[in-house]
Amino acid sequence: MVIAILLIILFLIVSILVIPLHITFEFLKSDSDINGFLTVTWMRIKLFQRTIPSTKPSKKDEKEKKEKKTDFNKILKLIPDFLDSLPYLSRLINQFFRSINIIYIKSKIIIGFYSYTDTALTCGYLWSLAAFLKTFPNICLYIEPDFQKERLDISFKLKVKLKLLWIVIEAIRTFMKKPVRVLITDLRSLN
Repeated sequence: MVIAILLIILFLIVSILVIPLHITFEFLKSDSDINGFLTVTWMRIKLFQRTIPSTKPSKKDEKEKKEKKTDFNKILKLIPDFLDSLPYLSRLINQFFRSINIIYIKSKIIIGFYSYTDTALTCGYLWSLAAFLKTFPNICLYIEPDFQKERLDISFKLKVKLKLLWIVIEAIRTFMKKPVRVLITDLRSLN
Protein backbone atom coordinates (compact mmCIF):
# COMPACT_ATOMS: atom_id res chain seq x y z
CA MET A 1 0.00 0.00 0.00
CA VAL A 2 2.78 2.43 0.93
CA ILE A 3 4.72 1.52 -2.19
CA ALA A 4 1.67 2.19 -4.35
CA ILE A 5 1.21 5.64 -2.79
CA LEU A 6 4.90 6.43 -3.30
CA LEU A 7 4.69 5.30 -6.93
CA ILE A 8 1.64 7.51 -7.51
CA ILE A 9 3.42 10.52 -5.96
CA LEU A 10 6.54 9.80 -8.03
CA PHE A 11 4.43 9.48 -11.18
CA LEU A 12 2.75 12.86 -10.47
CA ILE A 13 6.09 14.60 -9.88
CA VAL A 14 7.60 13.17 -13.07
CA SER A 15 4.52 14.05 -15.11
CA ILE A 16 4.57 17.63 -13.81
CA LEU A 17 8.21 17.93 -14.84
CA VAL A 18 7.82 16.31 -18.27
CA ILE A 19 4.40 17.55 -19.43
CA PRO A 20 4.72 21.27 -20.28
CA LEU A 21 2.89 24.12 -18.63
CA HIS A 22 0.88 26.42 -20.89
CA ILE A 23 1.23 30.08 -19.99
CA THR A 24 -1.16 32.62 -21.53
CA PHE A 25 -0.78 36.36 -21.10
CA GLU A 26 -3.13 38.93 -22.61
CA PHE A 27 -2.86 42.69 -22.21
CA LEU A 28 -5.14 45.41 -23.58
CA LYS A 29 -4.62 49.14 -23.21
CA SER A 30 -7.33 51.28 -24.73
CA ASP A 31 -7.30 55.02 -23.95
CA SER A 32 -6.79 55.02 -20.18
CA ASP A 33 -8.23 51.55 -19.51
CA ILE A 34 -5.77 48.75 -18.82
CA ASN A 35 -7.00 45.16 -18.73
CA GLY A 36 -5.38 41.78 -18.98
CA PHE A 37 -4.87 38.40 -17.46
CA LEU A 38 -2.24 35.75 -16.87
CA THR A 39 -3.18 32.07 -16.83
CA VAL A 40 -1.02 29.01 -16.15
CA THR A 41 -2.51 25.64 -17.10
CA TRP A 42 -1.24 22.09 -16.97
CA MET A 43 -3.09 19.41 -18.94
CA ARG A 44 -6.01 21.85 -19.28
CA ILE A 45 -6.17 22.25 -15.50
CA LYS A 46 -6.00 25.89 -14.47
CA LEU A 47 -3.27 26.22 -11.85
CA PHE A 48 -2.95 29.97 -11.61
CA GLN A 49 -4.87 33.00 -12.85
CA ARG A 50 -4.40 36.72 -12.24
CA THR A 51 -6.19 39.67 -13.73
CA ILE A 52 -4.82 43.10 -14.51
CA PRO A 53 -5.40 45.47 -12.79
CA SER A 54 -5.25 43.49 -9.60
CA THR A 55 -6.77 44.61 -6.34
CA LYS A 56 -5.30 47.82 -5.03
CA PRO A 57 -3.20 47.59 -1.87
CA SER A 58 -4.69 49.03 1.27
CA LYS A 59 -3.41 52.22 2.89
CA LYS A 60 -1.80 50.16 5.64
CA ASP A 61 0.33 48.27 3.09
CA GLU A 62 1.36 51.54 1.42
CA LYS A 63 2.50 52.96 4.77
CA GLU A 64 4.58 49.85 5.47
CA LYS A 65 6.25 50.16 2.08
CA LYS A 66 7.07 53.80 2.72
CA GLU A 67 8.56 53.01 6.14
CA LYS A 68 11.01 50.47 4.70
CA LYS A 69 14.09 52.26 3.48
CA THR A 70 16.68 50.64 1.29
CA ASP A 71 20.22 50.50 2.61
CA PHE A 72 22.41 50.98 -0.45
CA ASN A 73 25.56 49.89 1.39
CA LYS A 74 24.07 46.40 1.81
CA ILE A 75 23.18 46.32 -1.86
CA LEU A 76 26.70 47.36 -2.85
CA LYS A 77 28.07 44.49 -0.77
CA LEU A 78 25.98 42.09 -2.88
CA ILE A 79 27.72 43.01 -6.14
CA PRO A 80 30.84 40.82 -5.61
CA ASP A 81 28.65 37.87 -4.58
CA PHE A 82 26.49 38.41 -7.65
CA LEU A 83 29.53 38.53 -9.93
CA ASP A 84 30.85 35.29 -8.39
CA SER A 85 27.56 33.49 -8.97
CA LEU A 86 26.88 34.99 -12.41
CA PRO A 87 28.29 32.06 -14.46
CA TYR A 88 26.02 29.60 -12.65
CA LEU A 89 22.99 31.88 -12.87
CA SER A 90 23.60 32.47 -16.58
CA ARG A 91 23.48 28.71 -17.19
CA LEU A 92 20.15 28.58 -15.34
CA ILE A 93 18.75 31.48 -17.39
CA ASN A 94 20.05 29.90 -20.60
CA GLN A 95 18.31 26.63 -19.73
CA PHE A 96 15.12 28.54 -18.95
CA PHE A 97 15.12 30.09 -22.44
CA ARG A 98 15.80 26.69 -24.03
CA SER A 99 12.80 25.20 -22.22
CA ILE A 100 10.36 27.82 -23.53
CA ASN A 101 8.44 27.06 -26.72
CA ILE A 102 6.58 30.07 -28.14
CA ILE A 103 3.18 29.09 -29.51
CA TYR A 104 2.29 32.62 -30.60
CA ILE A 105 2.92 36.29 -29.94
CA LYS A 106 0.33 38.66 -31.37
CA SER A 107 0.35 42.40 -30.96
CA LYS A 108 -1.72 45.21 -32.42
CA ILE A 109 -0.61 48.79 -31.85
CA ILE A 110 -2.67 51.85 -32.79
CA ILE A 111 -0.44 54.88 -32.53
CA GLY A 112 -1.05 58.53 -33.19
CA PHE A 113 0.60 61.85 -32.40
CA TYR A 114 -0.55 65.42 -32.87
CA SER A 115 1.99 65.82 -35.65
CA TYR A 116 1.33 63.81 -38.82
CA THR A 117 5.04 63.53 -39.50
CA ASP A 118 5.79 62.07 -36.08
CA THR A 119 3.00 59.53 -36.54
CA ALA A 120 4.23 58.56 -40.01
CA LEU A 121 7.88 58.37 -38.91
CA THR A 122 7.11 56.23 -35.85
CA CYS A 123 4.80 53.93 -37.81
CA GLY A 124 7.48 53.55 -40.47
CA TYR A 125 10.01 52.40 -37.89
CA LEU A 126 7.48 50.02 -36.36
CA TRP A 127 6.52 48.67 -39.80
CA SER A 128 10.16 47.90 -40.51
CA LEU A 129 10.31 46.03 -37.20
CA ALA A 130 7.09 44.18 -38.12
CA ALA A 131 8.59 43.21 -41.49
CA PHE A 132 11.61 41.72 -39.74
CA LEU A 133 9.41 39.87 -37.24
CA LYS A 134 7.41 38.27 -40.08
CA THR A 135 10.39 35.99 -40.66
CA PHE A 136 9.37 34.23 -37.44
CA PRO A 137 6.19 32.22 -38.05
CA ASN A 138 4.76 32.53 -34.53
CA ILE A 139 5.05 36.31 -34.18
CA CYS A 140 2.53 38.76 -35.60
CA LEU A 141 2.88 42.53 -35.15
CA TYR A 142 0.22 44.79 -36.63
CA ILE A 143 0.69 48.58 -36.66
CA GLU A 144 -2.12 51.01 -37.40
CA PRO A 145 -1.55 54.78 -37.59
CA ASP A 146 -4.13 57.24 -36.28
CA PHE A 147 -3.75 60.69 -37.81
CA GLN A 148 -6.85 62.12 -36.09
CA LYS A 149 -5.78 62.28 -32.44
CA GLU A 150 -2.97 61.46 -30.06
CA ARG A 151 -3.34 57.91 -28.78
CA LEU A 152 -1.55 54.72 -27.99
CA ASP A 153 -3.69 51.58 -27.87
CA ILE A 154 -2.01 48.22 -27.43
CA SER A 155 -3.35 44.69 -27.66
CA PHE A 156 -0.81 41.99 -26.78
CA LYS A 157 -1.30 38.21 -26.61
CA LEU A 158 1.32 35.66 -25.69
CA LYS A 159 1.10 31.89 -25.30
CA VAL A 160 4.09 29.72 -24.45
CA LYS A 161 4.81 26.16 -23.38
CA LEU A 162 7.30 25.67 -20.56
CA LYS A 163 8.93 22.33 -19.76
CA LEU A 164 10.15 22.25 -16.18
CA LEU A 165 12.39 19.16 -16.19
CA TRP A 166 15.65 20.71 -17.40
CA ILE A 167 15.01 23.94 -15.50
CA VAL A 168 14.67 22.01 -12.23
CA ILE A 169 17.80 19.95 -12.95
CA GLU A 170 19.83 23.09 -13.73
CA ALA A 171 18.37 24.88 -10.68
CA ILE A 172 19.52 22.04 -8.43
CA ARG A 173 22.99 22.19 -10.00
CA THR A 174 23.05 25.97 -9.57
CA PHE A 175 21.96 25.96 -5.94
CA MET A 176 24.62 23.38 -5.09
CA LYS A 177 27.33 25.93 -5.91
CA LYS A 178 28.67 27.90 -2.95
CA PRO A 179 28.64 31.40 -4.55
CA VAL A 180 24.94 31.05 -5.34
CA ARG A 181 24.12 29.92 -1.81
CA VAL A 182 26.08 32.86 -0.39
CA LEU A 183 24.20 35.25 -2.68
CA ILE A 184 20.84 33.83 -1.58
CA THR A 185 21.69 34.13 2.12
CA ASP A 186 22.86 37.71 1.59
CA LEU A 187 19.66 38.54 -0.28
CA ARG A 188 17.59 37.08 2.54
CA SER A 189 19.48 39.20 5.07
CA LEU A 190 18.40 42.39 3.26
CA ASN A 191 14.86 42.08 4.60
